[in-house]
Amino acid sequence: MTRRQGLALVIVLVVGAGALFAVVASSRDPETMLVNTYDLSPAVFTFKYPTGWQYRLLMQNLLMLAQPPTFEGTPGPTLTVQRSFPLAAADSLNEALATYLNEGPLREDRQWEIVDDISTIMFDGRQALALDLEGREADDKPELHTHLVITEAANGAVYIFAASAPVGEWEQYRAVFEAILESVEIVE
Repeated sequence: MTRRQGLALVIVLVVGAGALFAVVASSRDPETMLVNTYDLSPAVFTFKYPTGWQYRLLMQNLLMLAQPPTFEGTPGPTLTVQRSFPLAAADSLNEALATYLNEGPLREDRQWEIVDDISTIMFDGRQALALDLEGREADDKPELHTHLVITEAANGAVYIFAASAPVGEWEQYRAVFEAILESVEIVE
């Protein structure tokens, strides 16, 4: 093999390794993992989610997205979407958030606390509020980290997105949750 052929071989191997690295890296990119679309309510909202995750409508206006073991009782990552009363029932997103928190995670019989300041963000092109909570539903339940986003649809319906995972697993799922939330389209 000549020196020129050896150099060409090294270049091909380096380029090939770089291409392989790019393919492997992109396969771990949360956005490329979102291959499924929830579109059973196309006039209301849609979102994308990863392979291996499933959704269930727990009751009217309450959807849960999770991996199958979580539906079987094993603590794991979940995303719940709650579509609620029109904002007209509350004076503002702040009031709607306060009502949700006081009737939900911050009730006296629960063990939750806000761990990050409430921030105003843009979510699907509309104003929203976001915050992080940590806690548990009961002493025998695992401690969870929850990222909460609340926003309003054009018709006044309030959407609450709650991405949760056991505290020790939160960072492992953060990018996936962020990608799912970025894919949300509220149509109504």
